[in-house]
Amino acid sequence: MALHLHRAERTNLLADGLGALLANPLADPFAEELVLVPARGVERWLKLGDPAIVVDDVEAYHQGHRLAGAPHNDRFRLRIVQRPTLGRNGTQNLPISELRGYIDADVAADIRALLASGASFDGDPLRARDIAGYRSAGRRSWRAA
Repeated sequence: MALHLHRAERTNLLADGLGALLANPLADPFAEELVLVPARGVERWLKLGDPAIVVDDVEAYHQGHRLAGAPHNDRFRLRIVQRPTLGRNGTQNLPISELRGYIDADVAADIRALLASGASFDGDPLRARDIAGYRSAGRRSWRAA
C-alpha cells in the first residue's frame, strides 16, 4: 500500500493532485482509497459538483489528549512575530529567510522545553524519538538554537 501526501497552500492545487491520483484506478478493484483532509470546509470544497465523491464521517480512534504534562498542550498554536523582534520598524517587509531562522529557534526551544517537562505520551515518558517535525523543502537541516 502506498501513501501519497499532497500539501499545498491553495486548495485548487490539492484538488488537482487529488484528481490526478484518482484518474488512475488502483490495480486491485477491491482496494480502498482514503483521502484525508484537515477540515470540513476542505472536504465540502473537494466534493462539490461530483456525485462520485462520497465523504463518510470518521471518528478519531483516540479521544482527548494523549500528551500529558506538556508545557503547552494546545492542538494548534499561533505565534505572532512583531517586526521589532527581528530588528524591523513600521511596515518594513520581513524576508522569509530571516523569519525562518526565528521560527527554527522558537520550535527548537519548544522541543527542549517539552523534553525537559517530564511529559508523557500515551502513558509512557516522552522521548525525543516521539517528536516529529516538518521542514520545508527550502531548508536543508535543523539548526540548533
